[in-house]
Amino acid sequence: MRRLWWVTLLLFVSVQWMPASAQYGAAISDVSPLSLSSGAGVRLFPSPDGQLVAYDSSIRLNSHVDRYFTLSTIEPGDEPAYYDKPEDLPRGFEADATSFYIPFAWSPDSTRLAVTSQPLVTLTDTDLWIFDVAGETWTNLADDGYSGSLTATAGGAAPGGTIVDTQPTWSPDGTQIAVERTVVGEDGALDSPTLVLVDAETGEGRDLAPVPGADSSGAVLSMDWSADGSTLALVVRQQQPDMENDGLWLVEVESGKARQLVTLANIEAALHSVLADLPVTGVGPVMWSPDGSRLLLWAGKVDGTPVQVWTLIVDAESGQIASAPIPPHPRDTDTARGLRPLQAAWSPDGSHLLTFTFGLHPDEDSTSLDPANPSVRGALRLANVETGESRLLGYLPLGSTGLYFAEWGADGHAIINGYHLVLG
Repeated sequence: MRRLWWVTLLLFVSVQWMPASAQYGAAISDVSPLSLSSGAGVRLFPSPDGQLVAYDSSIRLNSHVDRYFTLSTIEPGDEPAYYDKPEDLPRGFEADATSFYIPFAWSPDSTRLAVTSQPLVTLTDTDLWIFDVAGETWTNLADDGYSGSLTATAGGAAPGGTIVDTQPTWSPDGTQIAVERTVVGEDGALDSPTLVLVDAETGEGRDLAPVPGADSSGAVLSMDWSADGSTLALVVRQQQPDMENDGLWLVEVESGKARQLVTLANIEAALHSVLADLPVTGVGPVMWSPDGSRLLLWAGKVDGTPVQVWTLIVDAESGQIASAPIPPHPRDTDTARGLRPLQAAWSPDGSHLLTFTFGLHPDEDSTSLDPANPSVRGALRLANVETGESRLLGYLPLGSTGLYFAEWGADGHAIINGYHLVLG
């Protein structure tokens, strides 16, 4: 739980990371592990300012387990804050941490969260809620008047008009939340899904566009809003493969006009240039760069153990796909890599990518940045996405976090691999 200041870091970290610091000014001045609930779920969702993490946690009392929406700060030793769920949930806020359906999402100013849980995982209706961090209050933005199973096969029958919202994504100004919305028809079946923009204050929704090619709910595996507020990026993948519509799409927020930036076949080809023949069973999350010029996209084999994914960088205009800059390893083959990316975050200006890569490189100093835990399992790396140059920042143990999600705030606070960093 101790903090490690910059002077101390110089004694531990190889000079390999100094050129990157000089180039971007990203020296690490503070390192501390996050203080999390003992029952913390696998995935952590860091706030955009790098000051908080939200997650689902389970607390066992005798033989009973309660699940709570949980917030932890970056202060070492700080106690997590637990909040009761606003409605009955069968398996907590995040019933399946391997699913691409996210249970909640931070507002851009890190003051609120949009919470939908995972209704398409549990097949139980949930509403779109807003949690206010300062006020510790819940507000229902999309109350459909129903609570229960969504389908007859799940033990219930939702009435016509029941709303199912998933993949909440905030607009940059915090006034709207984009969702994939599916409405239960009068026959009790789920209608085709639509992209809807929900007013974050009133809950009023505006239909933006149908989900490209989708005739069933859950086709949107990930969604992100560009920093200028003009465009939504979404990954579409049907339950039954659709080579024409599956892939990465850009949707104009003003007009609803959609264009396919890259197909699923394009994504598979780019992944296979790094890991040949790896089956693509999952694509996403997608993450816009702050300057709007690129998108980060994860793809790979997400079913089974171990999960094998890679980070791809997509040009927002041309759709050209490049592999994220991860250094080669002596044991690399066409089908396996010695260093594997687990989490990534854009720099505040979008020029660099901060990654945590699993694996040790024989030519690098693997002294831990956390002196309280020398058992390193991977490294922090800083890559210039324009040149592809990658530099080592230092090694860390494997923290309490799952794949994908990390943040690098504008004031230099970053959360990655279960650690809080200050980069400056």
